[in-house]
Amino acid sequence: MTQTQRPGRRLARYRLVGTGALVLALGAGSAIQWGTPDAAATPPAAASTTASAAASASASASASASASASASYDAATKHDKEFNKTFQHKFAKVRGVRMHYVTGGRGPALVLLHGWPQSWYEWRKVMPSLAKHYTVYALDLPGLGDSQGSPPSFDKKTLARYVDGLLRDRIGLDRFDLVAHDLGAGVGFQYASQFPDRVKSYVHMDYPLPGRGLPAAQRSLDQDERDNAAARPVHTRTLLLTATGSLAATEPTLRPKFTGITRAVEIPKSGHWLAEENTEAVRDEILGFLRK
Repeated sequence: MTQTQRPGRRLARYRLVGTGALVLALGAGSAIQWGTPDAAATPPAAASTTASAAASASASASASASASASASYDAATKHDKEFNKTFQHKFAKVRGVRMHYVTGGRGPALVLLHGWPQSWYEWRKVMPSLAKHYTVYALDLPGLGDSQGSPPSFDKKTLARYVDGLLRDRIGLDRFDLVAHDLGAGVGFQYASQFPDRVKSYVHMDYPLPGRGLPAAQRSLDQDERDNAAARPVHTRTLLLTATGSLAATEPTLRPKFTGITRAVEIPKSGHWLAEENTEAVRDEILGFLRK
């Protein structure tokens, strides 16, 4: 699958772990500026007519570019009539970050967190099936997809708090099932640890948890390691899904922090992009787990 990077964003480092699993390195400081702020900066007053005209032209160009970016949020789905019968694109402001999410369906709430360098769109193939039984919320994490603005840090503990700000404070969800992949699974662990009463059940997909269980040569997320070591264990009922050949390397990194893993399985004939490479198997595992 081809991934598109927005202009001006720095790519995070990643390393392969086992067969296809990714360890992601997102900068933990505010020096990383991904996305664009909600409001365009006002150009300074010009000292001359020429300078004023130039500033005006520049502001107009910036406004046009901003409008174009905002209008592109549904570019991948606006012509998909079947998808649009069920799902809507929405935005909400969370502590200065304009977060984008796609929602639709009926039934209890089910939240989906994507991986790096993806967006909500990684779930597009499985969402229609899930929406027959659940009200789906597929988020764009801060700095990725169509979410705009930068949190003070991109460590997973901080990102989990932005997710909570969206789900609880803006959408009004008190309790829900959570499915998370890759980078999103790092956020998912921190979320379930910080807010255990809000997660009914958890699906953790193809992400070795940074910490002592991960070989030193493969560790690159120092802040996440420290946060994970200090985090409370997650007792929520948990399903672990990995790429083919990755379970043996991934499961030991989770066991010290997850006491409620009831099933751990490899998705057959799949690399790291589970929901896209074997949609049917992922769908069946998620629905079978949630219905128990």
